[in-house]
Amino acid sequence: RHVHGLLHDPSLGRFWVFVGDHDSEPGIGLLDEDFGGFEWVRKGEQRFRAVSAFDLGDRLVYATDTEKEANSIYSLDKATGEIRKLADTDGSCIYACRTGSGFAVSTSAEPRDDATPQVASIWLSDDAERWERVVTYAKDRWSASLFQFGSIVLPRGHCADGTLMWSGQAV
Repeated sequence: RHVHGLLHDPSLGRFWVFVGDHDSEPGIGLLDEDFGGFEWVRKGEQRFRAVSAFDLGDRLVYATDTEKEANSIYSLDKATGEIRKLADTDGSCIYACRTGSGFAVSTSAEPRDDATPQVASIWLSDDAERWERVVTYAKDRWSASLFQFGSIVLPRGHCADGTLMWSGQAV
């Protein structure tokens, strides 16, 4: 349906492409640098619906961005396409960044049909394997459909000195 994000992979000389949103649309694919070729690596499930990822050489680590199912952080093996769940999160993930030698993702409080708490959180990891929720904010009282989802916005890129900066939106 539409592209959520791109990540250049210099070791492959290609771009990882993350798309969504519904039914069989979500997927993770590889696009040639010259835009001449594209192939799907994983497709058709909400667990393949991502916005950003961390390139760890032999694998990608990403958190899902879905209001349709429970969200999680996954590892995708680049050679085999195998997916492994690392942690369950409390909401959709749109923002992710590196901080020092660690990793951060944030979640958003999107309107849902289930009992998912309306909170936005920051999740940290030293190794991109074990994740811990370190900060949680409740969604503000204003309607998400008329105003904003509750989100924690992280900067793009890598803060080498280990500083983690964020701002709240509708929390």
